[in-house]
Formats: sequence, structure tokens, C-alpha cells
Amino acid sequence: EADYSIGAIFEGDAVVADLSANWLTYPGEGAEASLELMGIFDFDAPLAPRIIGFYDTDFEDWGLEALAQQSWEAGDWMLYAMGRAGFVKPGDGSESRSYIGAELGASRLLSEHVELGLFARAEAADADSYVGHLDRAVVTSVRDTGLAAGVSLSVAG
Repeated sequence: EADYSIGAIFEGDAVVADLSANWLTYPGEGAEASLELMGIFDFDAPLAPRIIGFYDTDFEDWGLEALAQQSWEAGDWMLYAMGRAGFVKPGDGSESRSYIGAELGASRLLSEHVELGLFARAEAADADSYVGHLDRAVVTSVRDTGLAAGVSLSVAG
């Protein structure tokens, strides 16, 4: 997937709004590109609440997510624990999917411009939404719970 984004951030006393338009493309997959509009609203309140909404103008998919998290420092690491809940309404007429999840993560600056990140997450949904089994990079089954873990390396110029 290759995405192209343009957006703006607006800061107020109690909220920061990050609004963007994202052109989503899938080179080599033969899937159609689409335009997704997204809004992320961060509130200056305990547990750093956030609301995220999106709407895909081509496929008419849309969704909302609410999350809250606590962060703290541990030496050179920034740790966090997060809870989230949301739903997605596919534009193809199929059933909406609701989900809930928890995530633990950590990040650490390796240099002035490079950050290492780690996370682990568990989620559950009211419909089969997560990969249950892969066979040669093809999803062969899905289930209503999922686990994920990852490592990221962010470079800022």
C-alpha cells in the first residue's frame, strides 16, 4: 500500500484537530485507489482522550474510534497503556463491525532524529475481522479476536 496525504493541524486551548485527505493506492495488487478523509481530535484532559473518524469517498466506508491512554517515563523510555473502542460501517452494505482493544507500548529516542518503538495489542470484535491463518501470504481464515506486536523505526528530518 502506498498512501499520499495532505492535511492541516489546528490547535485550540482544549483540543488539537488533525484533518487530512489521504489518497490510498495498492500498487501491484490491482485494487482500486480511493480518497479517505480523516479527522483526529486530541483533548487536553486526563488519560489524553482521542476521537478518530474517517470516511472513504469512493467506497463509502466510514468509522469512529475513541481511545484513552496513560503515558509515563522510565529512564530513556516513554511507556504507554491504551484502551480503544470503535466501529466501522462498510460502504458495500455488509454488517458494521464494533471492536474493543488494549495496547501496551514503548518508545525511545536513538538520536535527535531517530526513534525506536515497540507495541503489543489485543482486540476483539463482534464479527470475524482479524486474520486467523495465513498460507503463503494468503488469508485462509478469519476470527473475532486478534493479537499483534510490532517494532517501528521513525526517522524525522
